[in-house]
Amino acid sequence: MFSPYDQVLAKIEPAPSFAIICTLLLMLGGSIAMFALLVRRWTSRRQWLSLADWARQRRIKLQARDLTQMPPPLTELERVGARLRLQLSDGPVSILQFDTDERENAKRSADISSTPMIDAALSRPRWNVLVRKLSAGKSHPPAALRPANLPSGSSLIDLFRLTAFHSLSNDRFAILAIDATTGVRLSNSSARALLPADIGLLLTDQYLVLDFSTRPFDPVELDRMISVAEQVCAAC
Repeated sequence: MFSPYDQVLAKIEPAPSFAIICTLLLMLGGSIAMFALLVRRWTSRRQWLSLADWARQRRIKLQARDLTQMPPPLTELERVGARLRLQLSDGPVSILQFDTDERENAKRSADISSTPMIDAALSRPRWNVLVRKLSAGKSHPPAALRPANLPSGSSLIDLFRLTAFHSLSNDRFAILAIDATTGVRLSNSSARALLPADIGLLLTDQYLVLDFSTRPFDPVELDRMISVAEQVCAAC
């Protein structure tokens, strides 16, 4: 039996408010959505955000959409199904990530699976490439330095139709060129001494191409490749 005091309290206490409950549920839902967004931002999209910040700081144009055509001198790779995924461009320098069809004569062994950016399980190998236009007036017949420690089919240089000159090669790089004279010219340059042992190099027409597919596509490596390209261009 309720006392008069309890009856007074029952009249004073408000009934549960539907609006308050809905507001609390909305706040809970918003908090969960924000948490999920932040987790996704710093996990699955972390690389993209770091690239976007890097490009913004250096005023470099970043494109990941409407990329329909390979830039020169990589247009010939369209014959192997080259598909551009990402492009950063700033004047004479372009940094690209693209994939290609599996080469018909390239059999990727288990050794290739240890390469960070080229996964043997993928049907389309992915390539990280820097393209730099040479100084005005400079032009080179096609010639390349291919890292000697990479298995067959795991270097971008393998996709170009060049002849290997074993007598000019060493333990770090194989020299490939369109003819012997061009190969000797590249061998006598200081490009081999300036290039890291896991980076491929292609000189063709008015362009320098660096293949850094064995390395991550992140701001640290992009800065390194830009510096390497500047040094090699000055030496060629």
